[in-house]
This record gives sequence, structure tokens and C-alpha cells, in this order.
Amino acid sequence: MRCSKRCTTKCAMALAVCAAFSSFGLSGCGGPAKRAPRSAEELAADREKILDRIVSRRSDMLESVAARIEAEHAAYAASGGRGEAPVLDILILSGGGDFGAFGAGVLHGWGQVEDPEWKRPEFDAVTGVSTGALIAPYAFIGTDEAYAEILTFYENPQQNWVRMRPGLFFLPKNVSLADPSGLWKFLQEKFDAAHIAEVADAARDNRQLLIGTTSVDLGMMRIWDLGRESRAAEETGDPGTFFNIMKASASIPGAFPPIDIDGHLYADGGATMNMFFPAQRRRLLEDPPGTPFSEGVPWPKVRLWAIVNNKLIVRPENTQLKWTSIVGRSLGTAIRSNLVLAMRDLETYAHAMRNKGIDFEFRFIAMPNDFEVSPDAGFFDKDTMTRLGDIGEALGADPSNWRTRVPSPEWPYQLLDRDVEPASDEQ
Repeated sequence: MRCSKRCTTKCAMALAVCAAFSSFGLSGCGGPAKRAPRSAEELAADREKILDRIVSRRSDMLESVAARIEAEHAAYAASGGRGEAPVLDILILSGGGDFGAFGAGVLHGWGQVEDPEWKRPEFDAVTGVSTGALIAPYAFIGTDEAYAEILTFYENPQQNWVRMRPGLFFLPKNVSLADPSGLWKFLQEKFDAAHIAEVADAARDNRQLLIGTTSVDLGMMRIWDLGRESRAAEETGDPGTFFNIMKASASIPGAFPPIDIDGHLYADGGATMNMFFPAQRRRLLEDPPGTPFSEGVPWPKVRLWAIVNNKLIVRPENTQLKWTSIVGRSLGTAIRSNLVLAMRDLETYAHAMRNKGIDFEFRFIAMPNDFEVSPDAGFFDKDTMTRLGDIGEALGADPSNWRTRVPSPEWPYQLLDRDVEPASDEQ
């Protein structure tokens, strides 16, 4: 999730105007003005139903992953240990708006790596949030053609993808500052029925494609199984829900309108978590750790590959004494800090699993912290996205650019090329 400086100012203005109108009991921002009223009790009941469904589908997902690994382990054992031992590879794609060009470039450039330890694998699971949700289906398909297609998508933005609403864009009657209908139309034209069929085929092979959204009504993150939705789209001939999930995950709050799915509003997954790795962590952190595998089937090597479509360190800036500058700067810092904390969580989790004897790695690659965007660049600026795509390709082609240590939020200027932390907070 990212806005340009111009967009951040407009978002901040819209938030303040909405707050002022709300304080007088008038209609607020964030959704259609004439939605049918629903009580808190009704919404709470809906949330319980959705949570029950999430628990059930998470169990199905773990069984599916276990079946895939067990089949790979059986084939490896039958070969007498020849070939490659089973490895569980999970790709995690963060939000970042048009900075997604960086991640698309990394994935494309990664295809040049030949070292077996570092080459781009076929991913057993792919998770995506916001702009990562747009990239994720292509990474899930995983062909050279798919990776080239998503990079071309980001490096060739169209002027009609996103348009600012005319007139007084910040008035509460508007559902959003901008209209992204051109982007959604282009996406659905490019990701056609053949692509959905490719996703469905990969999902039938017990691979997982998971997309994170934020339920505005229910106040929670909701993770969707896009592989399941692709199969449903094939069966019904209606890909509406499939695309609505992708659009919802990428709908920047305030900037883009939320998406209605089954009577509830959903927006950018980055509002709740800017990257995610689904797992029953309490179960896995037990001693001995729980396992979804059949008795006698060992844990495979696990590799989490995270691509961060943003810079990890907030650059110092002399903030002006204007509420738009202060709010915009604070929101940007909050989003970046949320991202770093999510990554620190993944790093800590991987460390805990290694302490339990499981070969568990966490590797990430992030945008260079010295990358600068023109203050005049708006949504989907071609120059910005082309530069980021080129940078991503170059970094992805060199395995030495993957990192294992995340900078600490309380020590934000730790150099990313040093996998160490300060000895104390006093340094």
C-alpha cells in the first residue's frame, strides 16, 4: 500500500474532512452512502460464521500441503534418495501500490539464477497483499511467460487506469478519491479464462494461492483461497468473486473504493497486515512441534521467500507544520513500521522453528532504501515503475541480494548489508 506525496496529502485531507463531518453526525467516508443498515449483533454473527469457515478451510489447506509434501517424500524415498529432497517453498508478496513493479522485476530476474540453492523454485504456496495480490496469481502459475507478462503489466501503465474524481473529491458523498475502474477492466482483460484455468490446475496439485484483504465491516483481516475460487470460476463460468478478491486486496483505503463481496465491504489487505504467512503457529511451536504429516513422514526443509515492494527504512524529512504534512508523514511511518514488524515476526518464527530442529529459512529482498520518486509522480507513474522493474530484475538475478536479518523498528538506521544488531540501545 503506497501513495505518492501528492496522494498522501489528498488522503490526509479526506480523512480530516470525514472526521469533521462524522463529529456532526453526518455521513462518513469509506463506503456507499445508502447501504442498508445492519446492527452490531448481525455483523458479530456474520463474523463468527466467517471465522468458523476460516478455521475449516485452514485445516483443509494444511491437509492439502501435507498431501503434496508426503507425495514428494514418497517419490524421493522410492528413488533411493536420488534427486532433490522435498522442500516447502513459500513466496510472500507485500503491498506497495505501483512499487509492485519492483517485485515483478525481482521475480523475472530471479529466473536467470542457476544455482540449485538459490534458483527460482515452483512455489508450494504464494501469499499476496495489495499490489502483491495482483502479482501472486502470475507467480503461482510460475512459467517464464507469466513472469514476463506481469513485469510488462507494471512497466507499461495506462493513463486511464486511475482517474481522480472531478470537483470536490474530498466530500463525504464520494466513495473514494480516485476511480480505478480502468485498472480493473485492464486486469480482467489480461488475466483471462486461460489464466484462471492455469491457476486452477496448479491448485489441483495441492498448491496454495492465498490473498489477504481487510473486512471494513467486520474489522478483521480475511485470507481468501484464490485457488479454490479459480476452480469455482471454472465450474460456474463466473470469475466475479475471483477478481473481486484481487481488487479488494489492492483497494487502497480512501484512494480506491472498497469492494462488496457477499454483502460486506473489503479493502486493502495492507490495512491489517502488509504481508502474511498462514500457519497454526501455536501448534507448530509446541514441544515437540505439531505436524500435519502422517506418522513417519519427516519435516521437509522450509524456505520462506519474502519480496518487499517498499523501502524498509523511513527517510528523515523536515516535516512542515501543516496538518496535511504531519498526517501524511505519520501514516507513511505507520505503514512502514507495520511492514517491518510483520517481517520481524517471520524472522523470529523461523528462528524458533530452527531451535526445534526443523530446517527453516527466512529470506527477503527489499527495495533499495536510496530509491527516490519525483514529488510530482502520481499513481502508476511510468518512469518510476520502469526504473523499479529494472532495479528489481538486477537484484533478483544476484542471489547475494537476499537477506536474512530485518532491521529493528527501534534501531531504524541499522545498515541492511550488515546482518547484525547494535549491542545496546545506547549505541
